[in-house]
Amino acid sequence: MIIYKDILTGDEIISDSHPIKEIDGVVYEVECKMVKPGDDNNIDIGANPSAEEAEEQLDSSGPKLVNNVIYSNRLNYLGDEDSKTPLFTNHKDYFSQLKKYMGTLKKQLEADGTPGEEIKEFTTGVSNYYSKHIKPNFENYDFYTGDSMKENGMVVLLRWDKEDQYVTVWKHGLKKEKV
Repeated sequence: MIIYKDILTGDEIISDSHPIKEIDGVVYEVECKMVKPGDDNNIDIGANPSAEEAEEQLDSSGPKLVNNVIYSNRLNYLGDEDSKTPLFTNHKDYFSQLKKYMGTLKKQLEADGTPGEEIKEFTTGVSNYYSKHIKPNFENYDFYTGDSMKENGMVVLLRWDKEDQYVTVWKHGLKKEKV
């Protein structure tokens, strides 16, 4: 298995135990689903639930459903969890944080010996990805950070697309570790 860690904090962010796609050479997008923690029999066979199963899911006494990628990587919601009020209430707030993060990340990439041309391509790609995907769909995102909750860490994006969920992370902000 390969674990992808935040190069600034060392936090585990994603792993290859979930389907990962690289998009525009800038981000990794990970397919997610809602699961019951500890449910080893949680296998999606594509069948519709019966009426009885639908009623069972409404029972609030059982384990609550969680996002499998968020849960398995111990990511923390950025905002007020009770009211589901995100830390970033508009795209300008998020963009301000992203610029700060990119400055810190750029310095780390330079220190690690990443070629200047690759850094330039990445920063241009981030700007384009933000303008094309994040800004126009901002209301469809939730924000998370790694287990340490360090201020300089990557903000992980969770995008809702109808019933589907995707975690989006900045490719160059991660290092791969085979375990």
